[in-house]
Amino acid sequence: MIPTRSPQPRLSIYLLGEARLVRDDLPWRGKLYDKVIALLAYLVVESNRSHPREHLAALLWPALPAEAARTNLRQTLYYLRQLFGAESDELLHASREAVRFSYSPRHCWIDVKTLTEQAPTCHDCPTTPASPPCERCLARIKARADAYHGEFLAGLSLSDAPDFDVWLDAQRHNLRGHAFSCAERLRNAYEAKGRLGPALAYAQRCVQLEPWNEAGHREHMRLLACKGQHGTAETLYDVYRDTLARDLNVEPEHLTRALFETIHRRELEPESTPEASIEAFDGDDPAVRRQATIMCCHIDLPPGAAQHNTEQLAKARSLCAAVLRRHAGHLTLGQGGYIYAYMGYPQASEHAAELAAQTAVELHDRFSDRYRFRAGIHTGIILAGFDPSLPDIVGDVSTVAWRLCSRMQKSGVAVSDAARRLLHDRFRLDALRPLAAGAEHIQEPGGPMPAFRLAGMAQTVRPGDVLARRATLVGRKAELRRLNDLWTRACTGSPQFLVVRGEAGTGKTRLARALLDVVDPAACVVHHMRCYPEHRHTPLYPVIALFETAMGFSMGDTVHQQRQKLDHYLALHRGAIADQARPIIMDMLSIAPYDAPVLPPRQRKLQTLDMLLTLLDSRAARQAVLLIIEDAHWLDVTSGDLLERLIGRQDGAAVLTLVTARPEFRPPWLRADSVLDLAPCPARRTQR
Repeated sequence: MIPTRSPQPRLSIYLLGEARLVRDDLPWRGKLYDKVIALLAYLVVESNRSHPREHLAALLWPALPAEAARTNLRQTLYYLRQLFGAESDELLHASREAVRFSYSPRHCWIDVKTLTEQAPTCHDCPTTPASPPCERCLARIKARADAYHGEFLAGLSLSDAPDFDVWLDAQRHNLRGHAFSCAERLRNAYEAKGRLGPALAYAQRCVQLEPWNEAGHREHMRLLACKGQHGTAETLYDVYRDTLARDLNVEPEHLTRALFETIHRRELEPESTPEASIEAFDGDDPAVRRQATIMCCHIDLPPGAAQHNTEQLAKARSLCAAVLRRHAGHLTLGQGGYIYAYMGYPQASEHAAELAAQTAVELHDRFSDRYRFRAGIHTGIILAGFDPSLPDIVGDVSTVAWRLCSRMQKSGVAVSDAARRLLHDRFRLDALRPLAAGAEHIQEPGGPMPAFRLAGMAQTVRPGDVLARRATLVGRKAELRRLNDLWTRACTGSPQFLVVRGEAGTGKTRLARALLDVVDPAACVVHHMRCYPEHRHTPLYPVIALFETAMGFSMGDTVHQQRQKLDHYLALHRGAIADQARPIIMDMLSIAPYDAPVLPPRQRKLQTLDMLLTLLDSRAARQAVLLIIEDAHWLDVTSGDLLERLIGRQDGAAVLTLVTARPEFRPPWLRADSVLDLAPCPARRTQR
């Protein structure tokens, strides 16, 4: 690695991100006024020339008289000299007529200068354009890219200095372009060297810097697929497609759609190169490092069993993934049928390890009789990169989970010592032979990693069961009366919509259950959906889960059996529109025939939303429908579009849509008269 500052200067100036000064590794403790920051940034960026005092005064204080503006400039320059300390005479040259900043790497380090510096000529780099740069030049480019910690002067805006704001916007665009160029070069260079971990990190940074650069999104998806993370690549495509539709009302380009189809059909296989082993990515941003628990699962036929029933095995793996989706924050698929479930990501959870162990026990009980079910659970620090949809970009924690899973010769669940320490004696664990240190740098200090076999729950009551018990409703009589009134109106054929909004623990869910206590179950239909943070990027996840439950999908169902259950459900409940609904719902549930026609994404989305409303209306024509959607602050974009249609309905339908959410749920289509904000009950109302 090439040192970026030699010798180490005492003063460091950070203008990318939040402006700050550091002297002798200690931050400046005084206040940095906006005009001081603005003058410093202008002089640093424009350090190639001197600036007349009249120009600087008019730039920063245009509304003041000339003499008052010059006085403010003198005071600001004095403050800058105080900031620079002993280096002020070398850095700031001021005469009666002009001011100039003289940049010298010996006296200070500035992130903007590092980002924009010109690379020296290198005689060691390959001469062919497609060849990656040498390691020395690669280190220089990385140092430049690492200097960009955020937008230039993030959060700064001078409303009383419009000319400065114009200059500031131009510089932000220019410096972001420098950062994008560095990230793009690093992405291409690392991929050419077969180092997919860092290449993927910089692909993510390209997308972060230029979110509307569709070529960058394609490279991101392609690298994910090359790393074996096809499911994550498909999820990112869905998110980008929905963002385009919502913000620009356009579809992704043909090349992007074609790449998605290629990834979806698994025609883009993971690459295997000599240097493609999992490696550390030396990022320094603590914001992208976080603790998570990863469970690696694998389902296979037991040794000696007939190997011809591949469809049954695939279905078992699919059902395993369906169970994991209820609990895990994120799922990715690995080679050889391995499934990676991320607990505590993207939503942090202090109970992630317990949730992983509880889920593993459930899966083992379901599958171990007919299949060989293996799982490995490990907790560690992941480097999530710059995109919340991609966890563990380095892969160290995932690799430990995979090694734990792989070491189980028969059905069973292996737990690392790091995860064991977080289980708090809630599970029975038996010691296993320690996990030997492999070629990867994943062992704990001191040698092999201790490992344990998960033998089951240590208590009869599972964590979370207490939360399911129904508490007595206290102090919400007025709110319950409003719900009852809405339900009465809905039963007369007038559609009603209400969002019950409040902080966690204010009784949103209990209020919804109180309404269930008073409705006549024989005279209505109740549909209950719940949103999860891990599925906020999964289109229509709560709707799909509702359909799978209503149609009785169970473990071991083949695709043919699922289609039969769908046909039976539609014939029983939606006979008049069964033929029109069948292909649309099959597509939504991912059980459509392989040769079924595929519509453009936006047309397919609109057709699905229209059919869901039609199905709801056909049921409401016979019985009133109570539709409860919990935790809508975690709602995916497509389900949000469905809610928008529900609130905007004008036709008659005996439907009450009751939504619970936290205060941050404030979509632009939500009307004030459709919100019930819950405050904590006063103590006098909760006394017994």
